[in-house]
Amino acid sequence: MKKNLILGIDEAGRGCLAGPVYVAGVITYQGFFDNRIRDSKKLSPLQREESYKIIHQKTIWQNFYYLSNIVIDNIGIAKAIYLLMNQIYQDSIDLYGDSLQIVYIDGNYNPIKKPDTISYIKADDRIPAVSAASIIAKVERDRFMEKISIDYPAYSFSAHKGYGTKLHIQEIMKYGYSPIHRTSFKLSKRALQYAKS
Repeated sequence: MKKNLILGIDEAGRGCLAGPVYVAGVITYQGFFDNRIRDSKKLSPLQREESYKIIHQKTIWQNFYYLSNIVIDNIGIAKAIYLLMNQIYQDSIDLYGDSLQIVYIDGNYNPIKKPDTISYIKADDRIPAVSAASIIAKVERDRFMEKISIDYPAYSFSAHKGYGTKLHIQEIMKYGYSPIHRTSFKLSKRALQYAKS
């Protein structure tokens, strides 16, 4: 069988102070390109939603997994991402193993450590399969944070999505941690000073 499929893997929410971390995988044919599918960080929320639909229409396979803030606090963010990426990889091998040519992971570290996997800096901006994975992970995580914000109205989760923005740090300083905050992620003195400025 011809090996002509590319798997891209990326995560969303690694550095957040609250909420889960998501990892997504997308399989495309070699040579696949669509200029609407780019690094999720370079797209507006509306553009990401549109690209999300295109990805489901034009790519071969998409999947995602996530782990909660509780798991992240228990095992650490690096191990959480490692487990999620390996699950995506194993799923893709089970379904398309004979046709997968290469697996690209965004970043400079390869947690999967298999011969057919390559970590690639800025892969989310340069390799369409990884760009697509970054969009899936980001959209799914943002949707979760928007939904959970209803349960925690004191925190503007629908706005900052759990990232360490000035507003979010101010909310933590005022209300403390919510049940979906990562208590293992301690605020630095610099972050606290920034929030007070």
